[in-house]
Amino acid sequence: MSKGNKKKKNNDLGALILLITLLIMMKMPDLNFGIRFAKDRNWPCVGYYTITSGYGRRNISIPGASKNHKGIDIGCPIGSEIVSVLDGKVIFTGYNTYRGYYIIIDHGNGIQTIYQHGKANGFKTSVGSIVKAGQVIMLSGNSGVSGGPHLHFEVLINGNNVNPKTWLRTI
Repeated sequence: MSKGNKKKKNNDLGALILLITLLIMMKMPDLNFGIRFAKDRNWPCVGYYTITSGYGRRNISIPGASKNHKGIDIGCPIGSEIVSVLDGKVIFTGYNTYRGYYIIIDHGNGIQTIYQHGKANGFKTSVGSIVKAGQVIMLSGNSGVSGGPHLHFEVLINGNNVNPKTWLRTI
């Protein structure tokens, strides 16, 4: 093998190792050493992107669950990091039979976000705290009316629910 071909083969191997490492880090956020990918920018559930239930009307067999879904559900394991999507002020942390452990953040200009079904003792912030976009605010769980571990994420503009998936594309 010539020197040039050996060098190209080493470069290809290095690129392959880098690609595999990045893919593993994206699928296993606990191994990402605090690195946030562009895909995570303004996304509430670090490292998890599967929407298991969309916004609006739905057929659901879970007792107590709303047929008019006011947010999106993002599937993730219990204990996943949930982050604020924008800078804001925490105006509520607490528990509700339906929402489970949840947080409401006011971002100003009539925008509020709600993060539901957190883990018991999973709050990483408190009422009155100022949070930054990307800051961990709670750990995901399976509390309240829930068919499995996930984050339920809602966006309100001037008190009216809007489709979070559509809204996230605008920030």
